[in-house]
Amino acid sequence: MRFRSRTVYVDAVQFTRSNWSESVWLSNGEIAHLDASGNISAYGNKLGIKIPTSKPGVYVLAGEGDWIVKDAEGKIYPVSSENFEKQFIVCNQI
Repeated sequence: MRFRSRTVYVDAVQFTRSNWSESVWLSNGEIAHLDASGNISAYGNKLGIKIPTSKPGVYVLAGEGDWIVKDAEGKIYPVSSENFEKQFIVCNQI
């Protein structure tokens, strides 16, 4: 048998330097500086967002260009630009 996934509506914003405040607001995260390898560093020249998970003290990182997605259940997670384009399409607001 063949199946298609159910349509899921999400809120999303692509994290860039020019919209970091909107990205932080959607993710409920905090801004972080990242080094060239994507690790948190006080001396990093890239921006990132630390997104909290449901586990206390555990977070995931979103880097510049990543999409921050908030699904219908309220779960917030980063998606690479490449994967976002494969998984989501723009739709009218409901």
